[in-house]
Amino acid sequence: AAFTGRLDFEYEGREGPLIAHSAAPLVPPEECAAIISECEARAAALGGWTTRRHTNYPTTDVPVQRLPGTLQWFRERLLPDVAYPFLAHAFREFF
Repeated sequence: AAFTGRLDFEYEGREGPLIAHSAAPLVPPEECAAIISECEARAAALGGWTTRRHTNYPTTDVPVQRLPGTLQWFRERLLPDVAYPFLAHAFREFF
């Protein structure tokens, strides 16, 4: 599998780096392109990107909640099919 993981803290006597990484991309390029396209379309329709959401760490972004297609993909594909299995495998010693 392309999944690996390590822990960087002490938990019930175990310690190590809290890092999970993949040897392969988790999101295919065409799915990334669809997200970028939806972000750019929203920014164009509203006159720009969001820049004032965080006072302590400014970002230029679009909240995922404002992207209907991306939010649906996030909930229906990324979390159940990619993120949760990746994390479960990477940190399987805790499950």
